[in-house]
Amino acid sequence: MNYDVIVVGGGLSGFVAAAKAPQMGKRVLLLREGTGCFPFLSGCIDLWGCRGGEDPTTWIDRRVAADRLHPWGRLRDVLEDSISFLREACAPYVSYVASGGENIVVPTPLGVPRPTFMAPHSQYRPGWEDARKILVAGFREYRDFSPALVAANLNRWRGRGEAATSVTTDLGISRYVDAPTLARLLEKERYWRLFVEQLASRMGKSTLVLAPAVFGMDSSAELLTRLGRVLGAPVMELATLPPSVPGLRLQRALRRYVLARGVRVTDNIRVTEAEVEGGICRAVIADDGLRRRRFEGRSFVLATGSFVSGGFTGYGDHVTEPVMHLPVHGRGLVAGDEPFFATQGREFMKVGLLVDENLHPVDDKGRVLYNNVFVTGAKLAGQDHAVEKSGTGVAVASGYKAGLKS
Repeated sequence: MNYDVIVVGGGLSGFVAAAKAPQMGKRVLLLREGTGCFPFLSGCIDLWGCRGGEDPTTWIDRRVAADRLHPWGRLRDVLEDSISFLREACAPYVSYVASGGENIVVPTPLGVPRPTFMAPHSQYRPGWEDARKILVAGFREYRDFSPALVAANLNRWRGRGEAATSVTTDLGISRYVDAPTLARLLEKERYWRLFVEQLASRMGKSTLVLAPAVFGMDSSAELLTRLGRVLGAPVMELATLPPSVPGLRLQRALRRYVLARGVRVTDNIRVTEAEVEGGICRAVIADDGLRRRRFEGRSFVLATGSFVSGGFTGYGDHVTEPVMHLPVHGRGLVAGDEPFFATQGREFMKVGLLVDENLHPVDDKGRVLYNNVFVTGAKLAGQDHAVEKSGTGVAVASGYKAGLKS
């Protein structure tokens, strides 16, 4: 079957591209090798890591003025529209909250605050940091979250002595579990009641409860509302270590959205090469573990990520893009070449593909290589998401623009 748009890669930017393209009347195929970045995402959308109360677009504009190669220089025109689109697409399952055009502050699983632009409603309440008495709840069976550590760090940050306390509940399970498993257990009435009874007995005068993000796999709204009624205090979730439930909720919300709009999603398939001719990509070849398959399309979105996902391979001056063999800008990691912890960032993080204003890949002289290929997300050169804290924002904006232009 011939498709109007073939999206290669099922991370955040790939799903957003696959979600936007049907609005433009396109027939879309999404090819996914694995789960993408979602198990590693907090569920929040970061535009720039400036402080809470500051406008991230001001910092973005400064960065673009100083570095014309930064991805935000190609995406600034769709930033606001892309964020609105994501909120609408996820709304039935993940409700997002923001504070106008400013960053908000959310608590982390270490008990220290961090800025973000938009957070799931379950992870943010205005004024949470001023709560008089906070109770941090954990689970004996879930060892990737320490309520005592969270409470201690909250007290250090807030400077209020013992204003935050902790409790560890016990579901009576004989093994340790990860966050998704715990989320599914709490959807069962037996474990839910056991947790609520123990937590209610320890509430005291607490005015806010913080707990790991494990209140249901699809949506936390119903369970959190029930819990708040019983406890007589609001409850906030904290994003956890991978596999992250909020990240998986975001994936499930976007997957439902694209399927409802006729997008064909093919999982567990690895795109290995592309057929190109005269500056046009004609098809991609993929391996599903049983056979090689060929998919023809009019446009292609390359959303295969960076080094971690195999979107780039190699090191030093030998970094390659393995699907379309596009020229890679920048230098990969070389042992001992840079300090591992560098507050100013590391050059190998900026490795990627150069693109024009429409996200077409270009060479080092700015010449378009394939005018029906669009590059998104972590593949874009010039960004250091570890320092800038803008990776999810770039993913959403670039996926949206690729879906719009393809």
